[in-house]
Amino acid sequence: MKVLICDDEALARERLARFLKDMDGYEIVGEAENGRDALTQAEATAPDIVLLDLRMPVMDGMACAERLAQLPEPPAVIFCTAYDEHALAAFQVQAVGYLLKPVRREQLTEALARATRVNRAQLEAVRQGGEHNHGGRSHITAKTHRGIELIPIGDVRYFLADQ
Repeated sequence: MKVLICDDEALARERLARFLKDMDGYEIVGEAENGRDALTQAEATAPDIVLLDLRMPVMDGMACAERLAQLPEPPAVIFCTAYDEHALAAFQVQAVGYLLKPVRREQLTEALARATRVNRAQLEAVRQGGEHNHGGRSHITAKTHRGIELIPIGDVRYFLADQ
């Protein structure tokens, strides 16, 4: 999973980065000091998850999360903040987590797990899309040890992302 860290405090970014480097399956694709920088980096790197502070100069985390939610493929947002009074607003912009500083490794691990878990509504949307999408793709391409192969959609049982 690609992760973007956004916090105006360098020590907070370093702490989160240190935790992520110790976890398997997460790649830090960038760090930002404010919401505007985070948006620019998100558009360039397409992160799966954004760890986002609330109070920052230039653009705060709430405004950034609102803009991230409008992207065609928005990342999951986990707020990491010292302020507990914004939790309700955070979930209104579709945040999947709200961690209070100082963030502990166990809390971060749990929030990341929630961010990557697929829910029942998402699975149903995929199922219905597959049943009603008669004019869509019939094959996907896959890079295997034999090269690039065309795989019929009907033969796909699951997808596994690797890096």
